Amino acid sequence: MASPGRPDTVLVPRCPVIFNGTNWGDFVFHMEVHMDGQLLWGDLTGERICPPRPLLPTPPTYPTDADDNAKNDLLEAFEAEMESYQSHLGVYETWLCKEKSAKNISLASMEVDL
Repeated sequence: MASPGRPDTVLVPRCPVIFNGTNWGDFVFHMEVHMDGQLLWGDLTGERICPPRPLLPTPPTYPTDADDNAKNDLLEAFEAEMESYQSHLGVYETWLCKEKSAKNISLASMEVDL
C-alpha cells in the first residue's frame, strides 16, 4: 500500500484479510463483505458489465436549400443526441472508474509475492 507521507499517493481501502495463497475461504468471505461495502462486488463478479462506449454524434450538415425551420430541426435533433451522448458517457466513465477501484482494491488485498 502507498505510504501516507507522500502527497502524490492514493490510499487504497484494501480488504481486512490479505490473501496469502492459503486462506482463500476466509479471504473470499471478507472480500465480498468489503467490496459490497464499497459498492463494487457486482463489478468483480461480472454482475455489472461494462456499458458500451457511446459514439459522439456527428454535427448536422445543412443542405444548401434548407430553410431556417429545417436547420433548426436538424440542430435540435443534434442537441438531443448530444444530451444522450453526455448521459451515456457519464455512465460509461463511472463504470470505468469503479472498475479501476475494484482492481486496485483486489491487488492491494493480496500478498505481493504470489
